[in-house]
Amino acid sequence: MAPTFEVLHSAAGPSAALRVTMPALNDTVHCESDAAVCWRGNIQLEGKAQGGLLASLFRSVVGGESFFVQTWRATGPTAGTVNEVILAPEEPGGIVVVTVNHGEDMLLVAGAYLANEPAVNVETDVQFKNVITSVVSQTGLFVLRARGRGKLAIHGHGALKTVELAPGESLAVDNGHVVAWSARTNMRVGAAASSIVSSFTSGEGFACFFTGPGFVVYSTHKPPTQVSSSSKAAKANNGPVGNCIAVLVVLLFVVVFVGVFGTIAYLAITGQLENNTSGGGGRSHRSGRIGSRHSHYHEDF
Repeated sequence: MAPTFEVLHSAAGPSAALRVTMPALNDTVHCESDAAVCWRGNIQLEGKAQGGLLASLFRSVVGGESFFVQTWRATGPTAGTVNEVILAPEEPGGIVVVTVNHGEDMLLVAGAYLANEPAVNVETDVQFKNVITSVVSQTGLFVLRARGRGKLAIHGHGALKTVELAPGESLAVDNGHVVAWSARTNMRVGAAASSIVSSFTSGEGFACFFTGPGFVVYSTHKPPTQVSSSSKAAKANNGPVGNCIAVLVVLLFVVVFVGVFGTIAYLAITGQLENNTSGGGGRSHRSGRIGSRHSHYHEDF
């Protein structure tokens, strides 16, 4: 059996939580650091740098996610016991659960990741081919790419809505409201109205235009422009552990670079000196032989 994902909606507002149930032995789920609200049953928690130090550092610095990822694993089923954990993002908002399929990657804006099954790999990606689009659409140059097969939970500000697009079907979303979309879905950025003047005088400005097939997840509210220092993204990027590891990794790169460069420079300099020395010795030896022949010539006469 696989873990089950259930979105719990709050009656007091748009805030939501995610219930993950792990009924079988070794059922596992990965989630964002500090996302757990409560848990019960025979489950075990681990924290690790998923994908290695460099991948975790890259995901933390440019992907808006935490350096460490939580891993919850069921240690065994027990009669009458429910193995479950309740997860929630630090910022209030909605949650949707989507299914990632092989060959159909998903792209998420930074900070939208909440939880995933182990068969889904979440890594940082760079939109090199769409630099202008990524900036104007406010999706960011650095996004998260989910690939594999399994369930993926994402969150955003306000309520979230998933729209399935048939081949050739289009959807326009105001920039800043996009949370996730299929990698195969065509996205472009343009003026929201028929003219640039109307686009800006109406207050809409630019919009993202998606063309199917695929699906798009958008939020009813834009993220706040100012993020408090206690937010998850701030803790991920500025936390003491993350900072220490980042400094150590940078120092390691500097030491390796200086060592390699210094070794190459040393070998180049010593090799040049040896060549000069051997070349000078050869010329002296030849000069000595020429001088010797001249001496014999004078003695004969």
